[in-house]
Amino acid sequence: MMTEVRARWIGWAAAALLGCCAAGWAQVQVGDQLALNLGGSISGGYSGSQTNEGSSSNGVIFGGNANLSGYYHNSQFLSFDISPFYNQSRNNSNYQSITDSSGVTANTTLFGGSK
Repeated sequence: MMTEVRARWIGWAAAALLGCCAAGWAQVQVGDQLALNLGGSISGGYSGSQTNEGSSSNGVIFGGNANLSGYYHNSQFLSFDISPFYNQSRNNSNYQSITDSSGVTANTTLFGGSK
């Protein structure tokens, strides 16, 4: 009986976390010279284990990432891209981290092209 109650509670918690996961995007023109694009997502999860020997463990995990990009005056004059992330897997990158990685990736281009 206790296992059924625990499994039901875990199911409801997982459903609530899935409902809390969201993504968002925005585009803003600031003045005549600056254009910005912002996007991002947040995520949540649950992990747990039960053993016959030793103690059981449970945990809730949250993470997210964002991407801010834009340009000043003209996209060929000055453009930028800033991407912070928190508690994300970066196993195929320079960060050499499989889980729980946090940081910022930034890139800028000055005089990137001509007309």
